[in-house]
Amino acid sequence: MTKISRQELIKKIRQEVHLPLNWERYKETLIQHETNCYSHAIGATSPNLEIYRIGAVSGKKSINERYTSISEILVLLKEDMDALELQSEMINGYVDDLVTLRENEHAIRLYVKTYANGMIGDYHFIRWDEGFWTEKWRGARVAMVTSNYYESRWEWRRVLDLKITR
Repeated sequence: MTKISRQELIKKIRQEVHLPLNWERYKETLIQHETNCYSHAIGATSPNLEIYRIGAVSGKKSINERYTSISEILVLLKEDMDALELQSEMINGYVDDLVTLRENEHAIRLYVKTYANGMIGDYHFIRWDEGFWTEKWRGARVAMVTSNYYESRWEWRRVLDLKITR
């Protein structure tokens, strides 16, 4: 397999995220192993885990750097949305299970795991479109999830809901 440059990969992802999500691609083993919750949140299935990290798309954060705060994550997420030419709008309150979105829209919910010392442990996205929430873990297919699943888990803190327009 030929390795493509970072610029070519970003261009490919930018084109991909502006189309309706191709749910069939998630059946491919390579896609299951080389994508994650962030790629699913933005609507990308091009296999490359190193780019699917908040801040990596915009080139502001490498895969090896730790996040310092939730504020940093939110700034980097906005930078990534801009780099992908996706419009993102914070939803006042949160998306509920009755939200109806247009054909070129979906919503994402961001959870962050923060330790007692303030360190960021991890983050996770779930995605709302077509009338249900879904999630994607590395190595797995997309799965449906109830909107309150992470609400009941002490380690995850819901940070925001965004409406994404492609």
